[in-house]
Amino acid sequence: MKYMVLKGKSHIGKYRYNVVGKIEASSLEIASDLFYKIFRRVMNKKNGETYIIIPDSQNMNVNSSNIQPLDGVPYSMIKYWEPGKGLP
Repeated sequence: MKYMVLKGKSHIGKYRYNVVGKIEASSLEIASDLFYKIFRRVMNKKNGETYIIIPDSQNMNVNSSNIQPLDGVPYSMIKYWEPGKGLP
């Protein structure tokens, strides 16, 4: 099954998502794991970057700036946070 990878961008409390790629896997969990491995190798990560993985569908209304609400659509979210000092 094919999955779309969307990169999120926050703008004044609203999130916009751009399609950054597609990945093929047997399930959403496998797609999430595969993308996470790829994501960890990338050196240009920024704090707070958010990616959403959703099933690729011809019925999904996706344009270049945002997607419709994900009501009833299975998805997986990956978010990068800079390592910190942790709790005191």
